[in-house]
Amino acid sequence: MRNIIVGKNSRVWAAAKRSGISAQWAVAIGHSELEGFEFLAGDRVWLFSYSSVDSENIKIIDRIQSASIEMLIYVSSSSAVVAESTRCYAYPRTKLSAERYASRVGSSRILTLGIVYENPSELPAGDNIATSIDSLVRFLLTPSWNSNANGRQLLFERIQRPFSSELERMCYKIYGFLINLFRSYPCVLRPLDLLLRYLNYRWYGYTYLSNSIWTQSTSS
Repeated sequence: MRNIIVGKNSRVWAAAKRSGISAQWAVAIGHSELEGFEFLAGDRVWLFSYSSVDSENIKIIDRIQSASIEMLIYVSSSSAVVAESTRCYAYPRTKLSAERYASRVGSSRILTLGIVYENPSELPAGDNIATSIDSLVRFLLTPSWNSNANGRQLLFERIQRPFSSELERMCYKIYGFLINLFRSYPCVLRPLDLLLRYLNYRWYGYTYLSNSIWTQSTSS
């Protein structure tokens, strides 16, 4: 079985290569190479590619699924869950749309990653639903599916990171109250998000919501 990576320029795949995964383990291609690429019947295709345009994602998925491959694994994001309750954030909305489209074929799988990191210090403060590059590489080399076909295979863990100050901790609590208050349309907090970004507090927006949703579901 060949492993085919679609998305050779993706940040996650670049980190996996830095982690030591062998260049001989997979054939990695980009968007521009997809149309003329010759898939084989036994190929296992890992789709890391992402477009902000739904039609482009559909085109990529259709191209792969039209070939006689063994399996398509769509590499999705834990943030896609946010779009199940609000569609105001573009990235979760597009990821959810693409994973649902990919899962319509029985030979497809959805691999859901959290915030991907090489060192835990890269993660925002507070609760994080996160995936280490090492755990991703282990899964790539020896996939083990405990989800149903077309269901989400969750590859992440909960990691808590310290706040930089009491001010950040207080902002985190206040933000949590506000985002729950405006749960149906949290994008109303975008001006506040810009301020938090300026302060280098990186847990705002759909990142906060995604971490909150998954933390609650895995704790219950």
